[in-house]
Amino acid sequence: IPYEISFTLYICPSLQERRIIFRTTNENQKPVNGNLLMWFREKLGLLRDVEKDFHPIVKKLNKREDSPLYGRIIMGDETLPKGYKAQQIVKIFDKAKFGELEFGGASLTVEDLYQVVVTYLRGWETACGVSFVAPKKGETATKISAIRYMLFMLPTFWELALQSSEKFNAAFMEETLAQLTGVLRLEHTSEIFAPGSVWSYAFRGEGATVKLAEDHARMLRRELQAERLRHFNPLEQ
Repeated sequence: IPYEISFTLYICPSLQERRIIFRTTNENQKPVNGNLLMWFREKLGLLRDVEKDFHPIVKKLNKREDSPLYGRIIMGDETLPKGYKAQQIVKIFDKAKFGELEFGGASLTVEDLYQVVVTYLRGWETACGVSFVAPKKGETATKISAIRYMLFMLPTFWELALQSSEKFNAAFMEETLAQLTGVLRLEHTSEIFAPGSVWSYAFRGEGATVKLAEDHARMLRRELQAERLRHFNPLEQ
């Protein structure tokens, strides 16, 4: 991809000129938007390893009309009210270990992982009665903190589908989210993100959100395992 870089060359500047250049340069320095830097790296074929793994999926989530995040991801430095930065989502995918999701001993392809994320987020949308494409003012469930919580639980949902030999589809999501809601002793899944919920504080910081997702995932796994054991009789012929 051809591109141009402009620069200024000073030939034998005087001491006074060097002082002015030094002062002006350092006074006006501003950090470049990390999201924009990733956009440049993608255009120049210089993505980092983690970005190479997940940037294609994030790009699909933003471009394909069947995506719950269609047109809602900030890929560069554009202005998008209530938008989600591509760099944030790539980081979440990495930290949530999406690269370790597999089936039949093989890692999921880009298209497979895309379909899993779409199905998963659609399930949350339905359960919470929200839309990521059309977020409402004051909604916690459509903020990046809530999406972080949801996505950090995705590997657990995938694991449960494999263990129970169920298809990862809308019906599975509806059933599993209903079970999570029951485990948390709530009437409606959306109560997780309610401003007055006991967990509302956790959505104010990244670390607290991740910890909450891990705790809830652990509770869900434990409950479903206990339920299977209650219905299993090893002496049954």
